[in-house]
Amino acid sequence: MLALHGVPLELTQHATRDQLNVLWEIVNREEKRRLDNQISATSLGVWGGEKK
Repeated sequence: MLALHGVPLELTQHATRDQLNVLWEIVNREEKRRLDNQISATSLGVWGGEKK
């Protein structure tokens, strides 16, 4: 499943449970950041924003 998020298969094949948990945390953090950026960009498009 981590490979679907761009984590190389070589990193996950022999990883310990702790290492897999760390990789999941990284993936989840990046997905949340991506979603926050998308929401922010959509909000600017819908409600407008200041252009400098």
